[in-house]
Amino acid sequence: MCDATESGGPVGIWAYNCDEGIIEYNISHHNHSNNHADGGGFDLDGGSINSVLRYNLSYHNDGYGFQLWDFFWGETTFNRICKNISWYDCQKYDFGAFSVFGKVMSSSIYSNFARIKESAIGIKLQQWTGVELIFVDNIYLADGIAQHFVITDTTARPMVMRESFIVSKV
Repeated sequence: MCDATESGGPVGIWAYNCDEGIIEYNISHHNHSNNHADGGGFDLDGGSINSVLRYNLSYHNDGYGFQLWDFFWGETTFNRICKNISWYDCQKYDFGAFSVFGKVMSSSIYSNFARIKESAIGIKLQQWTGVELIFVDNIYLADGIAQHFVITDTTARPMVMRESFIVSKV
């Protein structure tokens, strides 16, 4: 268990404040956190623009599988999370297999697969104040009753969600 800081960390593989960052063909698993922050697999963090997380596998992490996060000091825009697998992430915290926080703009989460445990969250938007967020062609398979899409502390913004499949195994 790691308390990287009081406000965040650790994350398995992540980038921040970068342009055209590519994180692909990686595995990140069993990441832990003692501070109810992070403990996730992959993250494009504050200041990341024109970047992509693709063809990655995240599993059995305390926190999210994949995240777009803006920590309010730089643009977090034109990013993509695509063709990834989140397998039973959110073992300890309710971040969502795919998580978005803050002023994330003009970004997309598409063609991903998430297997989530009962009562877990597929996608979570938290304090999202950005625009033009797109969710397309994602598949979420839950063991029992789960929350597939959760929005908290978020003002209404244009967002697109289409051609996604949600299946609960009861």
